[in-house]
Amino acid sequence: MTELPPPSPGIGRDKDILTLDLSFEFGAESARVFSILGDEGQWPEGLPVRILKRQPHNKLIVALPDFTRAEISIEQTPDGCEVSLVHDLIKSDEDQKMYRQSWNTWFNQIEKRVSL
Repeated sequence: MTELPPPSPGIGRDKDILTLDLSFEFGAESARVFSILGDEGQWPEGLPVRILKRQPHNKLIVALPDFTRAEISIEQTPDGCEVSLVHDLIKSDEDQKMYRQSWNTWFNQIEKRVSL
C-alpha cells in the first residue's frame, strides 16, 4: 500500500475555505448521544441538516444549507463519550464564529438532555 502525501493547502478560490474543529465530552454512552445526533428531527432550527452518511453509534456526516458539511465522530470513553466535530467548507471568519457558537449551544443542550 502506498501512503499518499498530505494534502496541499487550497489554491485559487479554495485557499480561503475555513475549517472548524471542536471536541465535546459527555457523561453518557455513545449510543445515547448518537440517538439524538442521528435524528434530523431533534436538531435545532438554527442548524438545519441533511444527514449524508451514518455509521451507527460512531459517525455522522451532515450537510448544511450553505453547502458546508460537518463530520461528527463519537468515541466511547470510560466516563461516557467524546464527540469530535470537523466542520469544513466554511466561507468566512464570521460564518466560522457563528458556527462555533451554534455548535457549542447545541452540544451544551445535548449534555443537559443526556445528563438527566
